[in-house]
Amino acid sequence: MNIYGFISESFQDDERGLTSVIFTPGCNFSCPACHAKKIIEGKNSFDEKEIIELLERRAKQYELKRLTISGGEPTLQKDLIDFLKKCKNIELLVKLDTNGSNPEKLQELLEEKLVNYVAMDIKGPEGFYDILAGRKVNIKEIEESIKLVQKFPDYEFRTTIVPVIIEEKINYELWKKEYIENMAKWTIELINKESKYFLQSFQAREKGEIVDDRLSKEIIDKDMEITPKEIMNSVYSVMIKYFPNTKIR
Repeated sequence: MNIYGFISESFQDDERGLTSVIFTPGCNFSCPACHAKKIIEGKNSFDEKEIIELLERRAKQYELKRLTISGGEPTLQKDLIDFLKKCKNIELLVKLDTNGSNPEKLQELLEEKLVNYVAMDIKGPEGFYDILAGRKVNIKEIEESIKLVQKFPDYEFRTTIVPVIIEEKINYELWKKEYIENMAKWTIELINKESKYFLQSFQAREKGEIVDDRLSKEIIDKDMEITPKEIMNSVYSVMIKYFPNTKIR
């Protein structure tokens, strides 16, 4: 499997505790606000065998049993299943981050029982998905993935409240309450209301790190570098009515 980056220890990528993190290169979305441009455009930088051996040593010596696989979009990796089988052999608890665009792969992972926790991004209101993803998105695939994710042993859904570029103007207009009501009504038809749902704030990065440079620290207005608290709270006030386990992360 192609591996672009590796973090041996992280408390930020798995709320259940300390985890190692693998980043896979490549993505089928081109979200303008994504801060993983280098990963998306990156190439294989690590030897898979060496990573497996390192994970096995750490599991034995330090009882570090968790692994997060992020990206990019990990489900695009043709060797993902084989890699996860190796992880299962050393009894790692695997968390997978996904944009939900590949329900076929999620179904395979579910059947093979290779993933313990799935974190799926819901980009935003259904009507704005193409803008947020930076490409045409098959919403039916997203909906199918939403249903599949809830069959894994544990899971979460998350939405990052990002600025958007519409007609060359940068703003947070699509996070108005009326649009969030539409998103909540759409997702509540697909998601168990007791599911964990996290809202995340956008944080601008430097040019070269973010997919669209217009959202970089060097260009975006200072008051938009981080999602304003009033917008986060406004989105939360709507989502909590539908999903009582909504939290701002």
